[in-house]
Amino acid sequence: MIEQLKSLTQTNIGFKIKNRGDCEKLSDLIAITIDHDISYNTLRRFFGLGNKTRPQKKTLDILAKFNGFNSFVEFSYQYPMKYNWRLKEIVYDLINKEDSTELIKFIKSINQIQSETLDIIISLIRELTLKNEISTINEIFNLETLNHQNYRYSELLHLGNSIGLLFRKHQVDYLNFSESEHFTNTIFTTFVDYSSLNKNYGIYTQKVYDTTKNSQLKLFSGLLLQLKNVLNQTAAVNNFDSLISPTTHPILLGRYMSIKIICEPQSKTYELLDDYKKNLMKDHSIDYVYELMITSILTKNFILMEWISTNFKEEEVSHKYYLEWHYNMLFIVNLFLNCKQNKCIKEQLGVIENFRSRYSYEDFYKLFICIIKYHSNIKPKLALNTFMQIAQTLNYKIFSKSYLDDYFKS
Repeated sequence: MIEQLKSLTQTNIGFKIKNRGDCEKLSDLIAITIDHDISYNTLRRFFGLGNKTRPQKKTLDILAKFNGFNSFVEFSYQYPMKYNWRLKEIVYDLINKEDSTELIKFIKSINQIQSETLDIIISLIRELTLKNEISTINEIFNLETLNHQNYRYSELLHLGNSIGLLFRKHQVDYLNFSESEHFTNTIFTTFVDYSSLNKNYGIYTQKVYDTTKNSQLKLFSGLLLQLKNVLNQTAAVNNFDSLISPTTHPILLGRYMSIKIICEPQSKTYELLDDYKKNLMKDHSIDYVYELMITSILTKNFILMEWISTNFKEEEVSHKYYLEWHYNMLFIVNLFLNCKQNKCIKEQLGVIENFRSRYSYEDFYKLFICIIKYHSNIKPKLALNTFMQIAQTLNYKIFSKSYLDDYFKS
């Protein structure tokens, strides 16, 4: 909250603190306004113009009082609520006035991203989508406020999933944003729309692959295009070894290994996985096998499922919210293994009713549950009908009636 206090102070006095003179001027203003003395040197240190030290409680309390709060504790509690209510009021007013220029200026002025601020941006983009204000949305994705580097991973997922779902529902053409500064890294790579690889998302993926000079984007988009081939029962190829780097994200590494395993005979699965564990996995994070879990079920690779089940165990501990779905998928992998071994899974099936599926994989998740219920003789007719309806909507050749019927056949 210290950065927010700096920002609010400069907003209220109407000028930026850039030098000693500014600090002296602020010191005088504080003395006149609330009758408290605070030296210009203390203010220099607080605003990062002198030796960097942690502000004392007295300094924080004085500045909080100067800004209308009784103490820094009260500021820390009340300011986020007041700040975000004010932001919402401004945004809704600008939307109603249909003043895109002022709207862009306002978003550009937001210099502190918080979870509530994210929801304001999401609501704004939703309203603009409903009004088909594509050009304004494009301008927003050119703002530094939408730079993916401003967010923690969990925040980025929240932003990407929310806007990605919105764009999928309204079939917004991703190509509208192909020249935007931050759309690709903030939305496209965060919300991977597996339901639309044959639609607008897949078209944009091809565009990125054909035009990007960024090796990790090349890897990301290229692997998605190979998954698209797998889903459409077209031969996949693995020509991505040279794009792997020490900075490649674990989830992307898992997608890379998924395509690599698909392109090789199943007899080589263990060999490939041992090499993966030895040379690419830096720790035991489940992120490294997230995509492998999906792939194992999609391709009926029980060798891969067994390796995952042996090396990763379900943990009854709290996780970052995005990891919750990863462990849910591990549970489902084990369900498939139990089903393969003809074990009774009716009690376990009750557990998955409370699972929240990852939005980008939602349709696949529903298909996976249909497969288990169908072969466990749990309302098999309903499971079959649901499977075929989803398969028809997705329009991927892999999801046929024979795929469902023969799933557990050796």
